[in-house]
Amino acid sequence: MPTTKPSRRGRPPAGARPGERVTDYPQLSLRIPHTTLLTLQAASTVIGEPQWCVLADAVNRYIAQMPPHERGLLDGLLRRAGSLFAQPSKRNPGPKVDQLKVLNVDDNEAMLFARSTMMRKEGWLVMEAQTGRAALELLKRHRPDVVLLDVHLPDISGLEICRRIKGDPRTRDIKVVQLSATVKTPIDQLHSLEQGGADIYLTEPLARGTLLSVIERLVKTGTAA
Repeated sequence: MPTTKPSRRGRPPAGARPGERVTDYPQLSLRIPHTTLLTLQAASTVIGEPQWCVLADAVNRYIAQMPPHERGLLDGLLRRAGSLFAQPSKRNPGPKVDQLKVLNVDDNEAMLFARSTMMRKEGWLVMEAQTGRAALELLKRHRPDVVLLDVHLPDISGLEICRRIKGDPRTRDIKVVQLSATVKTPIDQLHSLEQGGADIYLTEPLARGTLLSVIERLVKTGTAA
């Protein structure tokens, strides 16, 4: 007598409202310590709630205890970069743009190599600099479409380099993506956007698709949104 194989697909965890499923939510990609992941799984098991509920509740509680000025900065970041945060981690390629010319500025050789390799695979022309002075020299001889600019450089601050780019009529139209390889506070990010003049500020680690999509949108539309 034939038997019916049980389905391997279980019922998806519920969403925030009746009828919602977790698959309706934006997918989340995070790198967290293994011990933190185990703690999240254990907490979910103990209280009988989906992991996303435990995580969301923890984030909301954390935000609730932040000082008022930090919460204000958080609101400012969400208003400025909310559309970017909502982008999927995987790239959704659109029409190809013409070959882009990108100046990649970072004193960390590993990060410099990784980003340059990724962009060259897209067929883009990539120039490299590991100091602020070298970046300014390249800007004099070449006109890149986009500058990927690390905040911490050994000679001149990335914020100062950005101010010089945006303050010069010859280069102010060049798009600047300010990058940080370290965890930055909200006030640092707002300072970069408002004082440095960058078109957008991104904190690493950063999904490959997100960075490439941001660069293409900046060149195509003038905004990363």
